Amino acid sequence: YFQTGLNYYYQNQPRNDTDEGLRIVGDWEEHHVGIPLRLKYDLHLLDRVGLTFDAGPTLLMGLSSKFKYKTKIGDNVSGVDYNLYNGKLDSTGDASVLGKWMESTGMYPEGRLGRFDVMLGASVGANFFHVLEVRIGYDWGLINRYRKDVADLYTMRRGQFTLSAGIRF
Repeated sequence: YFQTGLNYYYQNQPRNDTDEGLRIVGDWEEHHVGIPLRLKYDLHLLDRVGLTFDAGPTLLMGLSSKFKYKTKIGDNVSGVDYNLYNGKLDSTGDASVLGKWMESTGMYPEGRLGRFDVMLGASVGANFFHVLEVRIGYDWGLINRYRKDVADLYTMRRGQFTLSAGIRF
């Protein structure tokens, strides 16, 4: 049968970088919504136990993708919020040192990531007693997330491993 839905994805990658004696702490945070379009097959093994297989694309749209960094130089705390979609940079304190570090990493100042992605994935799951479901799967990103001049030099594709447990009611 055909299964679809609306999923929310949250990803957070903590960062702790030291570059030229400057310690920078923060994270990369992303929010997405996705619409999976899956073909699913149920295989009943016993009266109350079954296996399920599904495969298909997921259409993703990015809501937010930001780097949030802070550093302390003497008594001065500096912070930078950088939006990877539109290139908007917000800073607090004396962020000149932090801004130079971001320029050297190639993230500053214009947006570098595209909002849209398509993933192709598959998963396998087990159902117990028509109530409990466990599932494991993987989705491969098909579109290079970099855009503009960066896309000519680098490639970044999303890879997403999922492990889930659910209760049906």
